[in-house]
Amino acid sequence: NEDVSQTDYYNRVNTEFQKVGAIGITLLSASGDGGVAGGQPSLCLAHFIPTFPGASPYITSVGGTQGNPESAASFSSGGFSNVSPSPSYQQDAVKHYLSVAKDLPTPTHYNATGNGFPDVSAQGSTFII
Repeated sequence: NEDVSQTDYYNRVNTEFQKVGAIGITLLSASGDGGVAGGQPSLCLAHFIPTFPGASPYITSVGGTQGNPESAASFSSGGFSNVSPSPSYQQDAVKHYLSVAKDLPTPTHYNATGNGFPDVSAQGSTFII
């Protein structure tokens, strides 16, 4: 998870992700399995702690959906990074989302200026293969 005590680790891993991307390799990662509270919901009473590496802007974060009509899967993760800022290409979409979305958590729980994730999502539950 993105935790302030792990900032050096987070920065180092992101540097390595950038190196891999610079040579043309795309890295994919699950957005996470604990919802916006990450794997430690007891620590998320005041604010959400995004998952890592799912919240990294240097990988393609993949989330899951479920049901018909589709909605975010309860076991998948997503939200906004507390460490990496939102890239310019996300800012208009995030602004629009925050203006039209219903039943959002209290704004103090998330960093609306952070990198939004997942980047892509697909059906992840209860479908025939």
